[in-house]
Amino acid sequence: MACIASIGGLLFGYNTGVISAVLPQLNVAWKLTALQEELAVSAVLFGAVVGAALVGIVADHIGRRDCIMATAALFVLGSFSGAMINSPEAFIACRALVGVALGAVSLVAPLYIAEIAPARMRGRLVTVNQLGITCGIMLSYAVPYFLQGIPDSWRYMLIIGTVPGVFLSMASLWLVESPRWLLSKGDEEEARANFKKIGDPDADEIIRDLKESLSRQSEDTWMRLAAPPIRLALFFVVGLFFFQQFVGINAFLYNASTILTYEGFAVADTNLAVTIGLSLVNLVMTLVAMALVDRISRRLLLRIGLVGMGACLSVLAAGSGFLDHDAFVSSRLAVVCLTGYIAFFSFSWGPLLWVIVAEVFPQRIRGAAMSIPVAAHWLFAIINASGAIFFLRELEDTGFYLIFAIVAFAGLLFLRKNFMETGGLALERIQRLFTERARALKKGNLVYYAITTVAGTGALLIGFNVGIIAGALVLITREWGLGNLEQGVLVSSLSAGLFIGQILAGKASDLFGRRYLLMSTAALFVAGAFASALAQSFPTLVGARFLIGLTMGVAAVANSVYISEIAPPEIRGRLLTLSQATLAVGILLSYLAALFFETLPHGWRYMFAAAAAPSAVYGLGLLFLPESPRWLYSRGRRSASLRMLRGMGVSDPEAAIEAMRQGQDDQEEGGWSELLNPKLFPPLLLGMILMFLAVFTGFDALLLYAPTIFQSAGFGSYTASVLATFGLGAVNLAMTLVSMWLVERLGRKPLVMWGLAIMICSLVSTGVVLGHTGWSGFWSRALLLGGLGVFVGAFAVSLGPVSNVVVSEIYPQRVRGAALGLVFGANSIFSFIFALIFPIFFSSLGSVLTFWIFGAITAAGALICWKYLPETKGCTLEEIESSWSGKKNIVIDGEEGPPQS
Repeated sequence: MACIASIGGLLFGYNTGVISAVLPQLNVAWKLTALQEELAVSAVLFGAVVGAALVGIVADHIGRRDCIMATAALFVLGSFSGAMINSPEAFIACRALVGVALGAVSLVAPLYIAEIAPARMRGRLVTVNQLGITCGIMLSYAVPYFLQGIPDSWRYMLIIGTVPGVFLSMASLWLVESPRWLLSKGDEEEARANFKKIGDPDADEIIRDLKESLSRQSEDTWMRLAAPPIRLALFFVVGLFFFQQFVGINAFLYNASTILTYEGFAVADTNLAVTIGLSLVNLVMTLVAMALVDRISRRLLLRIGLVGMGACLSVLAAGSGFLDHDAFVSSRLAVVCLTGYIAFFSFSWGPLLWVIVAEVFPQRIRGAAMSIPVAAHWLFAIINASGAIFFLRELEDTGFYLIFAIVAFAGLLFLRKNFMETGGLALERIQRLFTERARALKKGNLVYYAITTVAGTGALLIGFNVGIIAGALVLITREWGLGNLEQGVLVSSLSAGLFIGQILAGKASDLFGRRYLLMSTAALFVAGAFASALAQSFPTLVGARFLIGLTMGVAAVANSVYISEIAPPEIRGRLLTLSQATLAVGILLSYLAALFFETLPHGWRYMFAAAAAPSAVYGLGLLFLPESPRWLYSRGRRSASLRMLRGMGVSDPEAAIEAMRQGQDDQEEGGWSELLNPKLFPPLLLGMILMFLAVFTGFDALLLYAPTIFQSAGFGSYTASVLATFGLGAVNLAMTLVSMWLVERLGRKPLVMWGLAIMICSLVSTGVVLGHTGWSGFWSRALLLGGLGVFVGAFAVSLGPVSNVVVSEIYPQRVRGAALGLVFGANSIFSFIFALIFPIFFSSLGSVLTFWIFGAITAAGALICWKYLPETKGCTLEEIESSWSGKKNIVIDGEEGPPQS
C-alpha cells in the first residue's frame, strides 16, 4: 500500500525535474520571453502552494484514498493538456494545474502512509514516498536522453508523465481507506475491518486510544487549529521546513549546472555530473534513510545531516575563496563537497520531514493542519529556487555557500530548543506529547516570545521602510531626474511623518488601546506601500512616503508600550530587545530587496510594493494577540484584564491585578499636561539624552551613508560598498540577538557602559585609519571595515537596544504612551537634523575629525549614563515608577536597595 501511494511521489519527482529538459525546446519553438520562461518553471511551484493549501481540508472530509485517486486524474489531465497545446500561455496554465496535483499529492501521500503504518515501521514506510520522488527525478533525467533527436520530443516527455498517473489511478483500487480516518467519522466497524486487512497487531489499542483522543477534539476545524498544542506543532514543523529549504537544497538541485560551471567545469561535464552523479547519490542515500529512520532517533539523524551539510558548505566556501586561482583543484573540490552535501541531505532532512509532518497533528484535523506547513514548504521552495541565481551572481560563490552554511548551523540551535522525538510512538501518543509540552510552555515564557514576535513584525516593517529608500532613491532620481532639493524632500518626508506619528501615537494608545492601535497600522502599511509603488508624480510619492512615516511613528510607540506592559519583569528587557532585532532584520531585508529589484524596469516600484504582503500578514497575526492587561485595568476594565492575564498563562492573575492597583489607583488621569509635572522631568530628560546618543554617536551615519563612506575610503564599485554595508547590517542583527541574552544577565547599565567604552575605542581607531595614508589600499579597507564592524557590534549589543528598553520602562502607566511619543518624537527630530548636517560635516571637516567628534559625544554620553542611568533589571513597572516618585526603592535581584538613578 505504501508503494502504491508513493507513485504519487514518483509523479512529484518527475514533474519537478522534467521541465529542465522541456524548457530549452520551448525556447526554440516559441521564442519565450524572460517572463514566460520564468513562469513556465515557477507555475508548478505556485500551483503546488494552492494544491497543498486546499487538499488538507478536502482529505479530512472525503478521505485519504479518494484524494490520492483525484490527484492522479489531475496529473493525467495537466500533463496531456500541456503536451497538446501550442501557446506559452496555455502551457503555463497546464503546468499550474500539474502543480496543484503535485502540491496535493505531496501532502496526502505521506498522510495516508503515516495513518496506515504501524508505529515501529512508520518512518521507513513514509520514506518510501521520498524514494518515489527520487526515482521520479532520475526518470526525468533518463527520458530526455532516450528521446534525443525526435522532433517535438518535449511533448512525449510530458505524455510519458501521464503513465504513472494512470497506473496510480488504477492501483488505488487496491488501497484500503485509512482506518484512523474512518474512526474519526464514527465508522468503527469499517475501521476495524481495514485494520484487519492491514494486519496491524496493535489495532485494539489504537482504536481505544484514538476514541479517547477524538472525544476531546472539537469538530470545529478552525477552533482546533487555534489550540495551543496545534500552534506548537505548526511552529515546530514550519520551522523544520524553513531550515530544510534554506540550507539551499533546491538552489543546488535546480541550479547545479550553473554552480558547477562557476567552479570551472565544461558544460558536458556539468550535465554528466548533474544527471548521473547527484541523482544517483540522492537515490542511494534515500535507501540509507529507509534503513536508519526507525533504528536511530529522528533528532540524531537531523543533527548529523545539519553538521554534514554545514561542513560541506563551509569547505566549499573556503575552497572557492582560496583556490579560485587553481580551476582544476577548486572544480574537483566542488564536486566532492556538493556530492557530500546531497548525501547528507538525502538521508536526513529530505525524507524525515515528510515523516514528521504526518505524525504531529490530531486525527480530526490532520489534513487541514498539514496544509499549513506543506504550503509553507512550497513557498520557501519558490523563494529559495528563484533567488539562488541572483545571490550567486551578487555574492559570488564564496558568500553564496557561506550563507547556507550559517543557516545549517543555526538549525542545530532550533533542534536543541524545539525538537520533540516522535520515533517509535503511536500517532495518538505523539498528540498527547504535544499537549503536555504546550501546557508546560504555557506556564513558562514562550507565550510572551510568541506575542513579541508577532507585535515585533511592526518593527520589521519600520526597518524595511527606513532602509529601502536608500536603494530606491537612486532609481527614482535616474527615472524622474530629481534634483538635490527634491531628493532631500523625498527622504525627509518619511522623517516628518515619523515625527507626527510618534507625537500622536502616545495619546492615541492611551485612549484606544495598544493592540487596536497596532491593528490600525497594518492597513496603513499596506496602503502606503501600494501608494508609493503606484505614484505617478513627485508630490504623490512624497505624500505616500509621509503616510508610511506616519504609520511607522504610530507603530514604533504602540509596539514599545505594548511589549513593555505585557512582559514579565524577568524577561522584559529581552523581549524589548527582540523587537529591536526584528528592526535589524527589516533593514537587512531592505538591502536584499534593493539588490534584487535594482535591474528590473521601474524597479523602485517593486521595492516599495514588497512591503505590502508582510504588512497584511502582520495585520492577521495581530488578531490573535491579547490587549495589554495594564491598559485595560487603567481604563477600569478589571474583568477584561483578568481574562487577558489568564490567556497569557499568568499563574496568579489576582496578585498581578493587585500589583497594578497599588501602582495605579492613586494616579490621576494622564495627558499632555501631566508631562509638565516636575517629577517627570528627570525620566523625560534621561529619555531625550538616550535618544540623542543613539543618533549622534554615529550609528545613523552608517545606516544612511555607509556606501558613501566606503566609496570615499577606496571601495571601488557601488556593489562592493553595498555588500560591505550589508555586512555591517548582518553584524547589527547578530549582536542585537546577543544583547537579548545579555540584557537580563548583566543588566541595563553595565551593558551600556561596556558598549560605550568599546564604541569610543573603535571610533577613535577608525579616525586613525582614515587619516593614515601610509597603509596600502587593502589593509586600510580591511581595518576600516573591521573598526566599523566593532563599532556597529558594540552599539547593537548596548546603546541601540538598551536605550529603547529603558525608555519603555521608566514612565508611569497613565502617561506612558504620551511620554514615549514625546521621547520617540525627539528621536525623529534628532535623526532628521543628523541626516541634514552629516554630509556637510563629512565634506567640510573630513572623515577623521567627523569620527573623532562622534567619539567625543560618546565619551560625554558615557559620563552621563554612569551618573544617571537607572538599573531596572528584574523590577516591575510599578516598582520603577515608585522609585522616580520617591515612594519606594527599586527591587534588584530580590533585595530592596536605593533607587539606582
